[in-house]
Amino acid sequence: MRKVILILPLLILFFSGSSQKRDKVWRKLKGHPVCFLDSVQTDFTSIRSLDPMRIAVVSIVVPKKARRLLGAKGNEGALYVMTLQAARLANWKYFTSRCQDYAEVITNPEADTLVTYILNGVVLEEAKATGELLAIRDREVKSIDLIDKEKLMVDNVHPRRYIVAIKARKPKWKPLN
Repeated sequence: MRKVILILPLLILFFSGSSQKRDKVWRKLKGHPVCFLDSVQTDFTSIRSLDPMRIAVVSIVVPKKARRLLGAKGNEGALYVMTLQAARLANWKYFTSRCQDYAEVITNPEADTLVTYILNGVVLEEAKATGELLAIRDREVKSIDLIDKEKLMVDNVHPRRYIVAIKARKPKWKPLN
């Protein structure tokens, strides 16, 4: 019982603290940040009209950093949104360039549905895999291996047709999904 009494306040502090960070960053943006959707500049209304289930990653850039990246255009900050479709394409291009087996078997971004991704021994949930994979930078990747499920049966992993096992240092940022 004592453990529950001690852990509950810590959990409340942790979750309230992590949500406040996003709010604080959002407040640092001024009235009208520059908005980008899949690397194309757009207006905020088109981003607001997106189906949230189609969004892979949202990045908020505070005004100081946005000015460095965009010049005067970034005076009010910047908002970068990447859809699942664009993120899948980016991940597919990366994996095909780094792993010959992947390039031969996964011939287009849509074939990604045949793959279960494992990052450092942890199976990535289908809904979060695309954003998690985008968080990995090339210099952090140690190895990428494509494994046919017929050749490997792993406990607690129920892969689709293929497994992509990635070994990498932990990324410095996490996607907001």
